[in-house]
Amino acid sequence: MTDIIAELKAVVGEANVLTGKEALDWPSIWETHRADGPKHIRSFKVLDKSPWLEPAGVFAECTAGIFDGFRLDDAGNVWSSAEDGVHCLSPEGKLLGKIRAPESISNLTFGGLKKNRLFLCGTYSTFAVFVNVRGATTPRRGSK
Repeated sequence: MTDIIAELKAVVGEANVLTGKEALDWPSIWETHRADGPKHIRSFKVLDKSPWLEPAGVFAECTAGIFDGFRLDDAGNVWSSAEDGVHCLSPEGKLLGKIRAPESISNLTFGGLKKNRLFLCGTYSTFAVFVNVRGATTPRRGSK
């Protein structure tokens, strides 16, 4: 696992990356913006041997500001913060919907007893919204 993280840091630099055990057990790793970079999320396929990562290209383009913090749900959808709230993206990168917020959202996480409450960190406020999915709790390696 240390080799994968070292390779990931070399490839993406200072970008926001979904890493750690939960992400490394998924079939992909996602990376958002760099300070001077484009407004999209890139994905990398996780391989079974070195080199550990295979660039899969642009996963999704942001239509409002930039993507920043993001999390996965149990269905493999990616939930990302953006200037207009939260964007929910399918495992293929298609926009499924948005949760609008009155201010820019910089980060988010799933929580609550059932992991179906989405906590949002805004510019000046924090918000909590119940959603009809659960935050990722089980590794998904080998599944779509």
